[in-house]
Amino acid sequence: MSLKVQKRPAAGQQVVANAAPVSVPRFIDIGVNLTDRVFRGKGRGDAHRDDFDDMIRRSRAAGVRNMIITGGSLKESQHALRLAKDYGMFATVGCHPTRSQDFDKYEQGPEAYLRALDNTIAKHKTGKGRVVAVGECGLGELSVVSPSYKAPMVNEPRPTHTPTLDYDRLFFSPADTQKKYFRMQLSLAKKHNLPLFLHSRNCHADFVQILREEGFGEDGGKALGGRGGVVHSFTGPKEEIEEL
Repeated sequence: MSLKVQKRPAAGQQVVANAAPVSVPRFIDIGVNLTDRVFRGKGRGDAHRDDFDDMIRRSRAAGVRNMIITGGSLKESQHALRLAKDYGMFATVGCHPTRSQDFDKYEQGPEAYLRALDNTIAKHKTGKGRVVAVGECGLGELSVVSPSYKAPMVNEPRPTHTPTLDYDRLFFSPADTQKKYFRMQLSLAKKHNLPLFLHSRNCHADFVQILREEGFGEDGGKALGGRGGVVHSFTGPKEEIEEL
């Protein structure tokens, strides 16, 4: 499918230069959730002062030369684009699977929500702070299990009889809703010739099927205007990576 799978670095992992003197490595972080209020000192525990600019300075000192700010809804995508323009970064525009019910809740209806995403992309395809991908969109947590089911820790063997998932996320957005609006958003990547920033958790068969049916089965959808993409939040085995 010509998609890349994004994997997080192992805890404590360091980059060592091959030649002296040791230089600071240079990175572009392709998936930062800078619209989260936690970066402004709000939510998720004790409040603290707004240290957003301090965080940006620390990241640049560590070698992060630029970032792509993730949009997870229409509102959040617009916020991401404003931040990208203010800080000389880039952004994605799309609707995360856990928020795909936003399409149905939109006052003018799902088609209008898609048009609003479309218009947002069209207005920000060039210049400082531009959109560089459609997403974060995709599928996640499509299987229903008992709320009492406890998912294993990262390094524990995963059971073969019960899928691991975030039950609360499925509650946020049912499987059929996720699949319907994931499919709709793929049209934006084809129309605007943009890569996809994809989300895939415990949904591989449906995920791959939709991509193939929408023309992304070969060469990243190039024949229809697509430009491949990156699969983020991936939880599957090596065999699923190879299929992507």
